Amino acid sequence: MTGGLRRALAVAAVVAATGAGPIGVGAAPAGAQQVRLEASKKVASAAITRRVLALRELTTAAKSIVRLSEADRSALTTQLQDQVNGLSSLNAKIQGDNDEATVRADAGRIVTDYRVYVLTIPKARGVVVSDIELNAADRLTKLADRLANAIDQATGKDTTKAKTDLASLRTKLASATSTVTPLPAALLALQAAGYPAAHTTLEQTRTSLRTGRAALAEAATLARQVIADLK
Repeated sequence: MTGGLRRALAVAAVVAATGAGPIGVGAAPAGAQQVRLEASKKVASAAITRRVLALRELTTAAKSIVRLSEADRSALTTQLQDQVNGLSSLNAKIQGDNDEATVRADAGRIVTDYRVYVLTIPKARGVVVSDIELNAADRLTKLADRLANAIDQATGKDTTKAKTDLASLRTKLASATSTVTPLPAALLALQAAGYPAAHTTLEQTRTSLRTGRAALAEAATLARQVIADLK
């Protein structure tokens, strides 16, 4: 088979695949362009669909987590829904685009305008973990108050160590609370337009959450120690 014949057959195959009419001058390039255009649209649509599904899963989780504060729940679910709406509108625009250059430009916005994987998902998880830690701190604070009453009522017993351990417990709780309390608001304020600078805030948040978690673990250990001191 000669090279010319192979090229002719290839052109015919493209025309047949795209539903074009009889082979003529310029028909193959136009058909090939349309194939590439539709392929680009499908890739963009798939990328958007993956992100929308991830955002919807986060929204469902945010609505069901009991330890998430109502204010943070409302703010977070609103932001997640806004991104779902925005991505859905962007997908509609992409599917209506008439040339590859426009599709490429709009497809780039999937990342630059939303930052779902590198920003939205990490910040949503950070808000949830922050509220869980603050909830734990609140419960341990109430326990500390009950232990303080138990110490006051422990007549005829040396409570020196119990008081010392309780003081350490309260110190740990104060540290955890002061560290974690600012985090949800700082995270919710992050926007895609602020990336990659926002990455620094995410890293600082992870460090603060680890610090808060460690302080809470130590506080829980101290609470058990106070109980043991009073036996």
